[in-house]
Amino acid sequence: MLEKRSREFGTYLLLGMKKKQISRMYLRENLLLGTIAFIVGCPIGWLLEQIILSIFDSMFNLGYEIEVSFSGYGMLMTVGCYLTCFMLALLRNKRKFNSFNINALMTMDQKNEKISENNGFLRILCFFGSIAYFIAFICYICTGNVTIGGVMIGGFLFIVAIYLFYIGISAFVVKIIKNQKNHLFKKQHLFLYRQLSVKLKTMQFTMGTLTVLFTVALLFGTMSMMLSKFQKERADHIFPFDVILFSEDVDDTFEQEKEEIRKDHNVEETIIYNVYENGSSEMNEYLYTNLTVIGDSYKNQDGSTNHKKIEE
Repeated sequence: MLEKRSREFGTYLLLGMKKKQISRMYLRENLLLGTIAFIVGCPIGWLLEQIILSIFDSMFNLGYEIEVSFSGYGMLMTVGCYLTCFMLALLRNKRKFNSFNINALMTMDQKNEKISENNGFLRILCFFGSIAYFIAFICYICTGNVTIGGVMIGGFLFIVAIYLFYIGISAFVVKIIKNQKNHLFKKQHLFLYRQLSVKLKTMQFTMGTLTVLFTVALLFGTMSMMLSKFQKERADHIFPFDVILFSEDVDDTFEQEKEEIRKDHNVEETIIYNVYENGSSEMNEYLYTNLTVIGDSYKNQDGSTNHKKIEE
């Protein structure tokens, strides 16, 4: 916005206005626009929240209803983050504006962005190195022999490789421009090559950050769907039934209960298990001390059964 309005501000200086006056005017205008944007953005953000929640709830087979709720802490955090980012941007623009003179403001929108060729070979090396790491990381994941530590280290290096990719791609495009001189001056190729290389250079950090955010969002979205599927299959394996009924009477056929269930549902299969007791705890002790998950919790240091813990 400062660049687009640079001639306007330069004209104000020519007419005799002081930089402090223009800076205050610019600050007030942007505060007004920022306030309007925040007020308009909040309901849009709430609507987006409902859409995202409905998507995630559908992943986990949960029913979702639109719910209007208000969180004072959430709103305070939103306002704080918004104002912090907004004020930092305004302060940066103010500092930049104060360093300009009339000539700089009048010609700002006409200046071409510079293409730096310093460390060109190193940047191209970063570009190809990042691509090589992407391929290696994908191959590592596809092998299936992954560990939590390996994934954490690999994920961190993956983020670094994304930034290196955008740092090196500008130098790579410049290299192509130099090697394609005959093709370069046909049609609008020179203009397109130059715009691409310059924008990649000036936006490399922003594009890298956006790519990281999208990558993380895609990764966790995929993980949530994978865990949801695993949870459903695991639940079907551990609890292969929809309704379980208990009765102290071993002769109970549950006819009354089954009749109530059949009123609203179609029963595919019923199985009755009789659990007999002899008054001892030998079977419980065997399970407590031999199950791999909880066995050690009910053993003494010498490996014998800890009857006290079992009774508790």
